[in-house]
Amino acid sequence: MCQVGWREICLSFRVKSIQHRIAKSLMTARKRLNSILMVLLLNAPFQYAVATDQVEKVSIYYEDALVRMQRNDTKGAIVQLKNALQQDSKMLPALVLLGEAYLKSGAPLGAERVLADAEKLGADRSQIIAMQVEVYNLLGRNQALLERFSPDGLPPDVKYKVLVTRAYAQMELGQERPAIQSLEKARQIYPYRSDALVAQSMVYLRGSHFSDALSLAQLAVTKNPADPSGWNMLGSIAHAQGNTQDALAGYGKALKLKADYLDALIARASLLFDLKRNEEAARDVATLKQKFPDDPRSAYLQALLAGQQGKEAEVHNALIAASSALDALPFEAVLTRPQLVLLGGISHYSLGQNEKAKTYLGAYLKKFPQHLGARKIMASILMGEREYAKAVAVLEGPGGSRPNDPQALSMLASAYMNLGQHAKAVSLLEEASSMSGGNAPDITANYGLSLIGSGQEELGMLQLQKAYAKSPGSARPGVPLAIMYLKQNQAKQAIQLLQAITRNEPNNLTALNLLAVAQGVAKDRAAARKTYEQVLEKDKRFTPAKLNLARLDLYEGKPDDARRRLLAILQEQPKNLDVLFELAQVELVSQRPQDAIRWLEKARSFNPKSLRPNILLVDLYLNTGDVQKALDIAKGVQAGSRDNLQALATLGRAYLAVGNRGLARENFRQITQLAGFDADWQQRAAELLIGVGDYEGARYSLEKALLSKPGYFPALLLKARLEQLSGNLDAAEQQTRTLAVKYPREASVQQLLGDIAMQRQRYNDAIPAYINALNLEKNAGHAVSLYTAYNQAGNTARALEFIQAWVSNNPTDQRARRVLAGAYIQAGQLALAQQHYEMLGKQLPNDASIYNDLAYVMLKRGQPGALAVAEKAYQLAPRDANVADTLGWAWVEAGQVEKGLRYLREAQVRAPNNPDIRDHLAKALKRKSEANK
Repeated sequence: MCQVGWREICLSFRVKSIQHRIAKSLMTARKRLNSILMVLLLNAPFQYAVATDQVEKVSIYYEDALVRMQRNDTKGAIVQLKNALQQDSKMLPALVLLGEAYLKSGAPLGAERVLADAEKLGADRSQIIAMQVEVYNLLGRNQALLERFSPDGLPPDVKYKVLVTRAYAQMELGQERPAIQSLEKARQIYPYRSDALVAQSMVYLRGSHFSDALSLAQLAVTKNPADPSGWNMLGSIAHAQGNTQDALAGYGKALKLKADYLDALIARASLLFDLKRNEEAARDVATLKQKFPDDPRSAYLQALLAGQQGKEAEVHNALIAASSALDALPFEAVLTRPQLVLLGGISHYSLGQNEKAKTYLGAYLKKFPQHLGARKIMASILMGEREYAKAVAVLEGPGGSRPNDPQALSMLASAYMNLGQHAKAVSLLEEASSMSGGNAPDITANYGLSLIGSGQEELGMLQLQKAYAKSPGSARPGVPLAIMYLKQNQAKQAIQLLQAITRNEPNNLTALNLLAVAQGVAKDRAAARKTYEQVLEKDKRFTPAKLNLARLDLYEGKPDDARRRLLAILQEQPKNLDVLFELAQVELVSQRPQDAIRWLEKARSFNPKSLRPNILLVDLYLNTGDVQKALDIAKGVQAGSRDNLQALATLGRAYLAVGNRGLARENFRQITQLAGFDADWQQRAAELLIGVGDYEGARYSLEKALLSKPGYFPALLLKARLEQLSGNLDAAEQQTRTLAVKYPREASVQQLLGDIAMQRQRYNDAIPAYINALNLEKNAGHAVSLYTAYNQAGNTARALEFIQAWVSNNPTDQRARRVLAGAYIQAGQLALAQQHYEMLGKQLPNDASIYNDLAYVMLKRGQPGALAVAEKAYQLAPRDANVADTLGWAWVEAGQVEKGLRYLREAQVRAPNNPDIRDHLAKALKRKSEANK
């Protein structure tokens, strides 16, 4: 790092080291498959054989690339990884390793692309985030880095790396205190590693806190004497203080440990030029030219050396090389490194490329308006363009003060002369010479609506009821009152009220349409359809009724009818966002998510700030793994509706999806602040805050909800659940038992009592609670909980007997049948387990986990059809680590280790901490090693 003389053009770049064929033919295998597998494998056999050969080839490419990376043959590794991806573009381990190789070879844009693909395909966050933050930092996307990449929830080593890189991003954004906080958190993980110590020393140095900077740098070299970065930092500190002897000693020690340490070479060469020790500087420049020919600072120092040697042609060529290297970088990346911005201005100015020079210098002066050197170069360009007034403004700088520099004063005088202000010019030249050595229903209704808007629903309802009583049959107080009845699940009251309104105002189509909605809520779909049709008889163009009929079609399981109805509306109103939104809903019900995305993107193109389509679009992108796109849309939606609670919730969920729990928590807490006394939204905020582990924030939200609605059951139940999640089991049990007395018919209360007992490991106490829940509400959740309690209590025979009986009495309960299959595995009855998985496969032909479990059982039984079933599971869920693991192990067990490795490697990237996956991979590598011997 250069601080004196050439420090303005020497950037302390952190160059970081990131550092037997198929045993039996497919036709033979098919003969052994049972009927369900025959159905699954009616695909072309030739295509299947080709695909399996391709898998082996892909695995060989990848394994070779892995060896090359270990030998530092990055270029060779990139070639082999590209070969692998040409065969299989979705090979997750190859994408991750290629990202590492690109970073190691200095190609951050390539790394960004393949790591984004890896993220979309479901790579575990801990496997790629350290590389992603480095890419963002190198490309200058520091604000996006801080928003997107949180250190929360990461393994210690990865968290440490992310914290250090975040600190550099914060430094480059001028956020000194947050940078120090990030580094202190990193040092809590590894107190004496050089990179955090050196980074924190750099923060202090930038703030001219020399003693703090020196203390940390000395600690770095004491604890890591063989690491050159600490010695380089000692040199930088001495350099900044004008202590050239200690600076050269620090840089020299760093270069002794690492002869091609770029930062130290740049810094020492610059210092040697300042000291007029050109021959010594020339040796460092020669090393830079050999080792780092593409670094712009290296090229500039070459130009400097050539100029001192009178080699004008070499000066010109070196300046071209420096400016070309800078221009090749993304400009936003250059902007985050002030020294490079200034270097760009100087290089282009020296080459006479004034427009480019002004671009760089303008950006630099925007950040450092007091930098006199940059101001003089910019003023020189402006004066050459006869922009004298602009030159004066640049030279006088912020506040219009005179520069304390004779050359700048002379330039300023010249500018004033050209403006005809000669008296000022004379005065400036004299100074330069000396310095150089010479009660209405409507009102009541409005009051009620305002009370409701403030969260005081009960008082608001009373006012609306009072207003309606004064004007019965009137839509003004009646319609909002009916909406409130619907919100409170009082559909009968809403229908009665709306029928009175429509009798009094037969042409009020809004009230008539709402009546149909209420009838639908009351599950009288025939009456709802008839009422919607009445609306359209009165006005064929009344779009809300058309939309509601389409929704009714969809609810009744007629997606094709709904689609036709909506497309007809779209022909008349091609930019109707509600129609586009409903078409997306139809496609989702039809299991066509990409078509749903297409309709929503079309809606977004018409109105990028529209809430409903954009929020659903965020959910779909989150579900498909495109979390960055989801986050970008969510940020745009929230920016356009800053105080909208749904937009805040959506943005928070998007931040959570990219791993930034901190920003997710901030958005969820903002909901608490903005929701006021809206009990429903405070309840929702509490649920969201619990999801990010902010139990205190959730408690506050629940307190606000209960302040608004003291007996609000969902909030009371969640409050008890929160105590259970917090480990406050006495409080949780006391609150839940109070609820059980007040709400004896609520199955969810009994379920929570059972859950608390399970957490206390009082399994026999949980059993009666779950029995009560099941008696109150017959559903699979309670049944599975009861089975688990029996099992945990050690009564496995009763557990099996119970779940057998439940499935026998509830044959369509697929969740319970799956549990029964697992119970048979536990009991060692694999044939029965297989039977139930096969039944589930027929009921749920697109459920990958069923086929995965079936393949597992068949592997355990040694059945040859296991591989085909594992393939089917992988086709359905290629992003599931367990599925990839099962397929990989099936290939290994079939004697095809290379093919197995392809999937086992992928499984490890998706779930690096899964011990079963690690065990399978280790065994496969051992078999490969033994086979090679």
